[in-house]
Amino acid sequence: MSYITFLLRTSFSYLLRTSFSYMNFSEPDSTPFEFSPKNTGLKFRLSNGEPRKQFQETQLRTTFRAKADLADVEFVRALRNKAVTRHPCLPFDLPFSINGTEIIDKDCRLVANVGFRRRWLPKSIDNFLEESITKLQLETDRFLGLLRWGEGLTEVPSLDELSTWIGWRTPRTRLYHLIPQKFDPQTGLSTPFLRSNTDLTARFKYFWDNQVEEPLGHALLHQASRTVERNPRAALLMCASALETGLKSHISSQVPEAEWLAINVPSPPIYRIVKDYLPELHSQNEDINWGTWKNHVKAVQQLFEDRNRLAHKGAFTEEVPVHEYITVCSDILYLCDFLRGKHWACNHMSTDVGSPLGKEQDKRVRFTVQDPYDIDPRNIPPV
Repeated sequence: MSYITFLLRTSFSYLLRTSFSYMNFSEPDSTPFEFSPKNTGLKFRLSNGEPRKQFQETQLRTTFRAKADLADVEFVRALRNKAVTRHPCLPFDLPFSINGTEIIDKDCRLVANVGFRRRWLPKSIDNFLEESITKLQLETDRFLGLLRWGEGLTEVPSLDELSTWIGWRTPRTRLYHLIPQKFDPQTGLSTPFLRSNTDLTARFKYFWDNQVEEPLGHALLHQASRTVERNPRAALLMCASALETGLKSHISSQVPEAEWLAINVPSPPIYRIVKDYLPELHSQNEDINWGTWKNHVKAVQQLFEDRNRLAHKGAFTEEVPVHEYITVCSDILYLCDFLRGKHWACNHMSTDVGSPLGKEQDKRVRFTVQDPYDIDPRNIPPV
């Protein structure tokens, strides 16, 4: 048994007048703050960078020493020298080629000018890497949260707001090297600017001329989606708040005389608003088939049950489908937009509820971004 050490490096800036109780940020050479929790393999180090005009850069380094099998350590050490070892879990035969390009020769040397892809790692190392990175990120975000809370430093951002660099090294080496990158194929919609942008221009002109802001419900839900990987508990609470805020705002806009009631009087359960009140409020709208929203109603009911268990009892498990809740709430918020005449909103709903509305067919081209070398070696046909 040996070990591999990981490094997560990031930085953030704020005005020089801001200071920690233990560090004077007007003095760039002040002593760094270091903290190493016992028996965790973790070490946090905060230090000052060079002042830049009015701003002071603070650098955070988190290291995590993780136990690893000797075969895995030797493979990582070889990668540093642009080679591989004959690891028992190597997912390809040597020499290794893709699309006619030789990547690794029979002597285990990387010969192509192609970075080693995460997908090519032995499965044991890939699993080890995933677990270690997750640990490193979660503990770093926890450190930042405790720093923000314990020192009253609202300027300290969450990890998902920062750019990070993650490297690893083996024993008896000093330098960290970038971990192999994982390129996930991404499918999405081509940017609206690639098609006729007349509608988009008109829409933004309307927004600007009428001083329109992003609705608060959507803004809260955006924060939930940004937070969900690092802090799913906080994301769950924000998701529920986003939906409640968006629905009450919608009701106030449709029934101005009900605004005071929506704000000051305890409302019925949110799922009842979605199930009963919205259809009643928009009973004259023949575009909506409310039967297609039954699954959303059930999901909203479950969302607020999970939210109440967390808020009142602190109960939360990994089985809580926060990602699904975010999608459901997004659909309902865009439904409210659609019901207020913003017919383009149906393009941003899930297909099962957005397509039947059919007011505005999305003509943007769907595309897939794929790294030609990021291929699972097991899927390459033999030569």
